Amino acid sequence: MLHAIQISGGQANFCNCFIHTYRFTKEEAGLPIYPNFFALAGVAGFMRLAVFVVRVLTGQINLINGMGFANTALAFINNTIMALWESDLPYAMQLTPDGDVETVGRWDFRGIGVDGTKQSDIPVFSFQQPSFVHDFAITERYAIFPDIQIVMKPLTMFTGMGLPMGCEARKVPCVGIISRYATDESEMKWIEVPGFNFVHSVNAWDEKGGQEVVLMAVNIVPVEHILERMDLLHCCLEMVRINLQEGKVVGRRALSRRNLELGVINPKFLGRKNRYAFMAIRDPMSKVFGIMKLDFDGASGEDCVVATRQSRCIAGEPFFVGKEEGGDEDDGYLLTYTHNEESGESSFVVMDAKSSALDIVASVRLPQRVPYGFHGLFVCQKDLQRQKNWQ
Repeated sequence: MLHAIQISGGQANFCNCFIHTYRFTKEEAGLPIYPNFFALAGVAGFMRLAVFVVRVLTGQINLINGMGFANTALAFINNTIMALWESDLPYAMQLTPDGDVETVGRWDFRGIGVDGTKQSDIPVFSFQQPSFVHDFAITERYAIFPDIQIVMKPLTMFTGMGLPMGCEARKVPCVGIISRYATDESEMKWIEVPGFNFVHSVNAWDEKGGQEVVLMAVNIVPVEHILERMDLLHCCLEMVRINLQEGKVVGRRALSRRNLELGVINPKFLGRKNRYAFMAIRDPMSKVFGIMKLDFDGASGEDCVVATRQSRCIAGEPFFVGKEEGGDEDDGYLLTYTHNEESGESSFVVMDAKSSALDIVASVRLPQRVPYGFHGLFVCQKDLQRQKNWQ
């Protein structure tokens, strides 16, 4: 389901709707629900998988049309709002003038890029084993991928002998770095970064003419608890410096002692050196209890936190919206959804990102709760007016 709030002329319109994926249309038509990826363990899981395979073989389900939820994240690419999921193509969405959201359909990247055309696919087969890749980072020159200790186990999935995902304790995490304009996988360089398991990156940039890459990402420790005891996890924001010529890590440090996740920056600094980040406080891990601002240049001591906003409400992922013209890197607003679990009230909240306490400057009460944990997107009116017309 996609939730959207459109603000214009001092008025706010809230809309939520199901994304009409192929999977959703099949289930809505009465086909029994697809097997859950995390419910494939044991004999019962094996039977669910067997029934699903029979449906595929008998033509009830066409895997060519995908199996995705399209419910993980959103992006605005090639003048199109896209709903994303890791294991499927995105779904193109359209925001109508009256604030409604419509599903256009599954999108196969027929034309994106600087010149309007998609670059060639570069398959990467050099991972140590099938790994969980939820996010990656880019610089002006490179794309950076994690190869972490959270791994996929297809054999256990197809035999029903255990969960299809687990932690490989003996594996040494790596970071894969490849030119954004590579023509084949031979340009990929894998650098070992022991104990560095990042699921979400914050930013990355080049230094020394591209000889070094600096990556800021959240390291999850201890990673072996990620599938069972999330309350024991600690998310540590780290800065890792990698020398590509030497093929090794040449610098690494923690940027805060707090349990921080879901970091955002001013989008104008994506892939470039930045000073500020805004992080969700996840303490305990399962929920967001506030927002913190980090200053990597101006903070004193080992902790870069310079501002905090906390309340009794549970928040979602923050999103930074900078002022359109001029201003400093942190001159803008933070947006998020909040929910008060005692009163049941939900709100859309706007904070002053430059203020010393992330002051709330606007709040809109919502007719219902927005679920925790999913990624969001802000699209300005100018970009909305450039949306492709799918009518």
